[in-house]
Amino acid sequence: MVIDTVSLIPDFIEKFIETPYDAHAGEFETSTTLANRENFVVKEKIKKPEIKLSDSKYTKIGLKETGPKVSWGFRTKEISETGVIGDARATDRLD
Repeated sequence: MVIDTVSLIPDFIEKFIETPYDAHAGEFETSTTLANRENFVVKEKIKKPEIKLSDSKYTKIGLKETGPKVSWGFRTKEISETGVIGDARATDRLD
């Protein structure tokens, strides 16, 4: 069984996550990892990635996206040079 923990807290995501395209190793995942396993986060490597999204109107990436969900596979490095989809700099525990 797979549990999508993000779908359990949509109100939290809408209220607290600033990055509109946050999906992988960005604001939400970095914040939760800092809270639970801070030693896993290499703070010196965090930078805002340049996101390369498809021009297709059907491409939806991010925790805040709504509407029908279509699953498709991709490598995160196809979306950004670092593999990060989001902006980990937005987390409040980096200071």
